[in-house]
Amino acid sequence: MDTFTPNDSIRIELNLSDESGVRDVSAVFYTEDNQHYVVLQGSGHGETDARVLLTLSGISSSIVAPGVYQCRQIEAWDVKGNHREYTIETYPELADKRFRYEYPESGQPGDEEGPELVG
Repeated sequence: MDTFTPNDSIRIELNLSDESGVRDVSAVFYTEDNQHYVVLQGSGHGETDARVLLTLSGISSSIVAPGVYQCRQIEAWDVKGNHREYTIETYPELADKRFRYEYPESGQPGDEEGPELVG
């Protein structure tokens, strides 16, 4: 399983095929506890056999919660605007698409709370 940190870009590759060409791809990854999610997006650039690099989208928060993320949904469009959706229920192999996001250990052991508002 790939591990990413704030110093890395989250990068997940998917292979898709479409006779008219793969255009846009979007994937939603949830943490194992279902408390957080990120949306990754990429483009097939109109290629019929496309290797799509998914990265953090602008609609996802730039702050990613730590944890293991599992793909729950993929949506893909071809250049003609046709759409296909994959979910864990319809495509169980999505469960294999996962990554870990973690923050480097700080010098403060036991610090498990966010900043405190002062004043």
